[in-house]
Amino acid sequence: MTAIPYRVAEVIPTKDLHPQQVLMSETMFYNVQNAFKCPFSNDVTLKITKAEDCSNISFQFASRVVVELIQTPQEVHQGLVKNCLSNYFEKARLLNVDDIFAIHIASFVPEAYYSSGLENMSHLYFKVLELEGPPYESSLDCGSLGYLVVKNEATLLQKNGQSFIPSSTVIFRNIQHDFTLTNFPDKLLQSCPPALDKLHNTLVQSLKPFLKNRKKIARCSSIKPVFWLIGPAGSGKQSVLSSLAAHLGIHLWNFNCDEVFGKVSGQIEGKLKGLFAKARTVTPCLLVISDIQVGEVVFGVHSLFKV
Repeated sequence: MTAIPYRVAEVIPTKDLHPQQVLMSETMFYNVQNAFKCPFSNDVTLKITKAEDCSNISFQFASRVVVELIQTPQEVHQGLVKNCLSNYFEKARLLNVDDIFAIHIASFVPEAYYSSGLENMSHLYFKVLELEGPPYESSLDCGSLGYLVVKNEATLLQKNGQSFIPSSTVIFRNIQHDFTLTNFPDKLLQSCPPALDKLHNTLVQSLKPFLKNRKKIARCSSIKPVFWLIGPAGSGKQSVLSSLAAHLGIHLWNFNCDEVFGKVSGQIEGKLKGLFAKARTVTPCLLVISDIQVGEVVFGVHSLFKV
C-alpha cells in the first residue's frame, strides 16, 4: 500500500485569525509542493489534521547540516551570510532535505543590512542539501518529520548554488483590523497592478515553457526569450517586471545601460559580455536592461537617444 505523504509543521495561533483559518507562507507552500512532488494550482485543498499521534514523538536534533545559498544578482558579503545563519539558528528550526528557507536580513542582521547596500533585497534564500542526525524509530519517516537544527548542536556547512525561489502573487497589507472570513481578502493585494494584468499574464505564459524545459532548450537551441517594453516614466513597466519575477520564483536584476559606457566600442562590448556572464551564474533570473541608448553618426557628429 502506498504511503500517504505528509509534512509536520508548527501552527501558531493568533487572536487575529479565525480558528478555521491557516495562513501559509510562500516558502512553506513551496516546500509542501516539493514534498508532495506535484505543483498546485491557485486553488488547492489540503487536509490539515492535529497531530495527536505525534505527542509522544521526540524530534531529533541534526548533527550535520549542509545548506546552499541561492545566488543573487547582488553581491552579498560572506560575513553577512554567516551572521544571518548564526542568528537564524539561535532558535531551533525544523527542516527537511530539499526545503528552502528564507532569512529576513533586516530582522536578523539589522546593523549590517542598511550599511551593505542591500536595501532592495529583503531576504536571503537557502536550500537544505543534507541533514544528518540520530535515526528515528523504524515506523517513522524521518523524511517527513525532518530534524531540528540549532546553533552549537549541529555542524553547519554552507555552499553556493542556483535554484528557483518561492513564488508570490500577492502583497500582504498590514492593516489594523482583525482577520475575518469577509475582510481577509482586503489584506491581500495582487502584486501586479490590475490595469496591467493582461500584459503580466502574457509574459508569464511566454516565459513558462523556457523555465520548465530550460536545460533541454539550452542544449538544443540558442533561442532566449527577449521582450521589449516601451512606455513613459511611471507607466508601470517596473511594477510588471517585479510582479513577473515574483510570480515565476526567479530573481530580478535591474541593469542600467549607463554602466557600460566606454570611450571605444570594445570597452562597451567587454562590459556587456561580463554582464551576461554574471547573469548565467545566478540563473534563473530576469535581467532588465533599462535606458538603452542608440547612437548614429550624422555628418561626423554622434547623436544618442534613449529607448
